[in-house]
Amino acid sequence: MTRTVKNAVLYTVRNSTLEYNATHSAPVAADIAVEGCGIKDFDTLCGVLGTADMPGKVLSVRVGKRTLGSLVYADITMDDGTATHIRIKSVTRRPVVGISWRHIPLNDFYSDIAQVLERNGAYAVYLPQVTGAEDARALLKKLDGVLFTGGVDINPALYGEKQTPHGAAKFSDSRDLSDSLLMKQAIRANIPVLAICRSYQMLSVVCGGKLIQDVPLWLGEKVKSGEIDSSRVTKVLSGRIKETDEAVKDTGYTVYDDDMQLVGSSYDSETDTYMENTGCREGHLRVEVDGLCHLGGIGFHGDIQVDRKSKWLYGITKGKISLVSTSHHQAVDPDCLGKGLTVAAVAEDGIVEAIEYRRNLFCLGVQYHPEKDALRNQTDVEMNQDECNAYFRTLVKYALAYSLLP
Repeated sequence: MTRTVKNAVLYTVRNSTLEYNATHSAPVAADIAVEGCGIKDFDTLCGVLGTADMPGKVLSVRVGKRTLGSLVYADITMDDGTATHIRIKSVTRRPVVGISWRHIPLNDFYSDIAQVLERNGAYAVYLPQVTGAEDARALLKKLDGVLFTGGVDINPALYGEKQTPHGAAKFSDSRDLSDSLLMKQAIRANIPVLAICRSYQMLSVVCGGKLIQDVPLWLGEKVKSGEIDSSRVTKVLSGRIKETDEAVKDTGYTVYDDDMQLVGSSYDSETDTYMENTGCREGHLRVEVDGLCHLGGIGFHGDIQVDRKSKWLYGITKGKISLVSTSHHQAVDPDCLGKGLTVAAVAEDGIVEAIEYRRNLFCLGVQYHPEKDALRNQTDVEMNQDECNAYFRTLVKYALAYSLLP
């Protein structure tokens, strides 16, 4: 059977096997035909692609010496699964995409996400933190795109609020400062941006928005007000819906004062006592709705419909977010969305899953984690790896377009 893979991103050739489109590979026919962009034989193509390597684990915008070669798009003809013909569509330098700081030292998380970017056509670098707008602008001048990653909560002081019950459990002021500066300047410079989880929340914050500090508490309030029918509640995490129900014990949260200084825990399990004025003794109503566990981390079974008018997300997902990893207890506040942002997808329980800053070349924020399953399935749940990689391939596509701007 003959088929053609159109506009594939070629990665490298190992042991006579062509790797392409991040997770796909095919053996190469001995008499394979190669044409296009001045490349007339397979050996020349191998030289152009280079040998796969990884960026050094250093915080820098410099690509450094690499053996991985150019970004090549091509149509691949397959006969019974063997590559028999490659028509080269374009050969360019790889755009440089920076990965925002998450924690030190750099660990396997960074290596995996760098490999995701590079298998989709970029050179990845690990960004140092910045403390001022001028530093952010200078750093961004060396980049063609930025991937802002997930991580700990954002300090609510950054968007002018105090801690709500069960909210803002842990945060990093140094990362808040660096990410907010980099994101503001990236938006102003029209540099392509993909923001994931915490960083999708930061995207709304830097545009003037606010956050839901605890999704289960927010949903509980919606149930209490009647905006969400109680029949849709599939799990009570604490509190009770009806007075006749047996209350689920509220096991508390990490408490901060009005200046966001650590106070302690609202519940002491050893003495079975509660801190006064936290509301935990009565039990905050915290729930899951429609079976959606945002803190799950093992897969999000939402079949979330995407707005047909979305600028980028509809094309990436083909109209529906089918299954993605998720792990968060905060989210963008739909009633206080950042200026210039548009909601691109909403879960059935009302949590915003994706936002777009459509004025720019590319600026997409998603609440979930496509990077977790882009290289391999992390759980027993079968993920659509092509869909996971589509987010990063799109970022690279626009980063390349940005790099070619005059």
